[in-house]
Amino acid sequence: MRRLVFIRRCRDFGFSIDQVRELVGLVDEPDRPCVEVRDIAASHLQQVRRKLDELKALETSLSAIVCGCNVACAGGAAVDCTILEDLAVPGEDPARAPGTGCCPPRAVETPSFNETQGHGVRPSG
Repeated sequence: MRRLVFIRRCRDFGFSIDQVRELVGLVDEPDRPCVEVRDIAASHLQQVRRKLDELKALETSLSAIVCGCNVACAGGAAVDCTILEDLAVPGEDPARAPGTGCCPPRAVETPSFNETQGHGVRPSG
């Protein structure tokens, strides 16, 4: 049971199957140096940080195209949507190349946690 908990925790931390296999091997050979475990964890930490940087850049780009749509065309026809225009331009950063616009600005509402988790159904009471 302890081994299953160990493997589950490794997966919860996002370690790959190969990394989990290495870590289990280190558990099975307790005389091996702790630095080997640390090196596996440190390598994984670097991967996580790279992914976070990529996700932050993705968030910035998505935010820019959503904002551009909100300002330029939200509520208009999809054919004129700046998001579709921005997605059709290869390799261009939408933060620097907003679409042309198609209708008056409209506020974009962000759904609450309850709306997104409960699919818009609010408890009565």
